[in-house]
Amino acid sequence: MKKDLTSGDYKVIAISSIGGILEFYDFIIFALFASILSHLFFAKGMSPLISMMAVWSIFAAGYLVRPIGGIILAHFGDKYGRKKIFSLTIFLMAVSTFVIGLLPTYASIGITAPILLLIFRLCQGLAIGGEIPGSATFVYEHIPKERAMTGQACLYAGLVGGILAGSVIGTILTHSLSHGALFSWGWRVPFFIGGILGILGVYLRKRVSETPVFQEMLKHREQVKLPIKELLKKSKAPTVAGFFLVAVVAITVVNFFLYMAPHLIKILHYSLGEAFTLNSVGLAIAVFFIAYTGIWADKYHWNPKKIIIIASIAFLLFGVPSYHIAESHNLFMLSIMYIIFGISFGLFVGAFSYMMAKSFKPNIRFSGYSVSYNLAFAIFGGLTPVFNTLLIDVTGSMAAPGYLILVAGLVGLITVVYYKKDDVEI
Repeated sequence: MKKDLTSGDYKVIAISSIGGILEFYDFIIFALFASILSHLFFAKGMSPLISMMAVWSIFAAGYLVRPIGGIILAHFGDKYGRKKIFSLTIFLMAVSTFVIGLLPTYASIGITAPILLLIFRLCQGLAIGGEIPGSATFVYEHIPKERAMTGQACLYAGLVGGILAGSVIGTILTHSLSHGALFSWGWRVPFFIGGILGILGVYLRKRVSETPVFQEMLKHREQVKLPIKELLKKSKAPTVAGFFLVAVVAITVVNFFLYMAPHLIKILHYSLGEAFTLNSVGLAIAVFFIAYTGIWADKYHWNPKKIIIIASIAFLLFGVPSYHIAESHNLFMLSIMYIIFGISFGLFVGAFSYMMAKSFKPNIRFSGYSVSYNLAFAIFGGLTPVFNTLLIDVTGSMAAPGYLILVAGLVGLITVVYYKKDDVEI
C-alpha cells in the first residue's frame, strides 16, 4: 500500500519548487531576452548573427562554470548538510540577477558593459550549479519512497515553471510596452523582479528542516572525506548514464524553449509577441505533463524507462520538422509543434528526474547528481545556442538546429536501454 504524502512532505515540495522557480526564472530570462541584450550590450556595427553569437557565448559561460559551482557546493552538501547550501544558492542568484538589471549598456560605457554582463552571468552559473542537484537531493530524501516520482516530478515542474514565468513576463512586456520603451528600460524589469523574489526564496528555505537521510548519516558518521573521489571510484556507471540523460534534457529545453524564441525574433523576423506567446503555451503544457507524469507513474506503477522511450521517439520524429515549420511562418502548425514538444519534454523530465535521484547512494548523492547534471548542461546546454548559430551559418539552413533534437532523441533511446538504476541502493 502506498504511503500518502503528509503536509510536511507537501511543504518540502512546495518550498523546493518555489525556490527552483525563482532560480530558474533568474537564470533563464537571460536567454529569453537574448535578442534585446545582443542589441544593447554590443556595438551597433555588428551584424545580427555576430551579436547573437556574442550574447549566446556569454549565456554559455554561465553553463560552463556550473560544474565548478556544483562540485564545490555538492562537496559541502554531502559533508555538512543539504539545507545550508539551499539558502546560499538562491541568495547568490538573486543578487547577480538584480545587478544585471542595473548594468549600463554599451552605448554608455562601451566594452565594459559586456564584460560586466559576463561577470554576473558567471555568478549565476556558480549558483545554479548547486541549486538543482541540491533541490533534487533534498526532496528525494524527504519524500516517502513510494511517492518519489511525484516529489521529483513536482520539483522539476517548478523548475520549468521558472522558465514559463520568464516567458509570461516577456509576453506581458512585449504586448504592453512600445518597442522604444522595451529597449530603453523594459528589459530591466524581469531582472529586478527575479532579484527581489529571490530574497523571498531565501526566507522560505530557512523554514525547512535538514533531510532525515542526512541526519542519519550524521548520527552514524557515514560521510566520506572526498565525495567526488568516492563517486568516481565506485559510481562511474550511473554517473555516465545520468550525464547522457541530462544531455537529452539540455539539448531539447535549450533548442526548443530557450533558443527558439530569439531565433524566431532575430533570424526569422517573427514579432516579439508571437515568439513569447508560443513559448509560453509550450512551457505551460510541459509544466503540466512533468508534474502529472510523476503523479500518474506513482499511482499506476508506470515504468519510467518506457516513458522516456516514448518521449525520445517524439524528439526523433519532430525535431527537424519543427524548425522547417518555423521557417514557413505557419503559426498554426508551429503552435502544434510547441504542444507536441511540451508533452514530450514533460514526459521525459517527469521520468528521468526520479531515475537520477535514485541512482546514487546517500553519502555521494548530491555530488553524483551534481557531476552528471552540471557537466551535461555545461556542454550541451551552454554551447547548443552557439553551435546552432554556427550550423546555420555554415549550412545556410535555418532548420539545422532541429537535427540536434533528432540526435538527442537517439541518445535518449540508447541510454535508457542500458541504464542500470535497479542495481543502485535507494
